[in-house]
Amino acid sequence: MAHAHTVEGTCVTGRLARVAGPIDQLVFEGVLQPVLLRLHGGRWRLAGGWHDLEVL
Repeated sequence: MAHAHTVEGTCVTGRLARVAGPIDQLVFEGVLQPVLLRLHGGRWRLAGGWHDLEVL
């Protein structure tokens, strides 16, 4: 489970799901916009439009 806020203040709570193929994006089930993006070198960052992410 995870809990995140968009920059507009919308709260999203749910399970994170993997996008098909190599894991380079994480998305909430039912939400099309990715929450996390993997950068070159294996580091992760929040995708545009997201303010924070808390994994429960």
